[in-house]
Amino acid sequence: MRPKHLLAWVVSLAIGSEIFSGNWTTMGLPSLDRVLVVAAVVVTLLSGWQRLFTRRLRLRSVHIVLVVVATYATVSAIDVGTIADERGRFALLDRLGFLPFLMFCLAPLIFDTLEERKVLLKVLIAVGGYLGAIALLEGVGLENLVFPSFIQDPALGLHFGRARGPFLESGANGLAMFMCAVAAAIGLVTWRRQAARMTCVVVGLLCLMGTVFTLTRQVWIGAALGCAVAVLCIPRLRRWFVLLTAVTAVALFVMFQLVPSLTENASDRINDESPVCTA
Repeated sequence: MRPKHLLAWVVSLAIGSEIFSGNWTTMGLPSLDRVLVVAAVVVTLLSGWQRLFTRRLRLRSVHIVLVVVATYATVSAIDVGTIADERGRFALLDRLGFLPFLMFCLAPLIFDTLEERKVLLKVLIAVGGYLGAIALLEGVGLENLVFPSFIQDPALGLHFGRARGPFLESGANGLAMFMCAVAAAIGLVTWRRQAARMTCVVVGLLCLMGTVFTLTRQVWIGAALGCAVAVLCIPRLRRWFVLLTAVTAVALFVMFQLVPSLTENASDRINDESPVCTA
């Protein structure tokens, strides 16, 4: 690891470790994601904060949207009084959240060079491999192989019985796996080493399969629409849209045949009358 990429590594690992956020104590460990954030600040100061802040940040419309959302949420919290509650402040910072907004804005500064962005890509693909593998184990009923074991504790979190991963919530797990699948797709088209490209293929497939095992409709809809829009927006992939759709349909059919319980569970989720946003 070259010293000039140390900040990118620390921040990338902090992002990756967020999958265990709120559950570190269950494993008997301190909140390592927060420790890494503090370490990133220290590294920034020691490596020369001037270098970071001399990088150019281009303001875009998405930044305006984030400011509007953050302002609206803050005013609403003040109006209803939740701003004085610790859980309310945590929801603003983490769940909405102001910290992810800040990270999104600082990312172009932290990952300014191609090499630094490769660091983030490697971490996201590694996280995706882990999440996808755990989702597969949960989906096919090999719970004894799931690590950490708290994932299989029905007394913890939500959506026990689905692929909920270390988030203990299937929606967040599905979203994270889809983002990691996107990272794997980027790695596939940008990296040249055969071993790295094959790793990206495996991780991408694991993550996409994992989204199915979440048995969560908003994850299914989001992943399907995300893939469809991406293919239709890329000219060289657009002509393959029908073929890719057919291949996806066949792959899903094979999955349902190989995992009999998946058919019944998926049918229950499709016919469930609870709102999509909470399912």
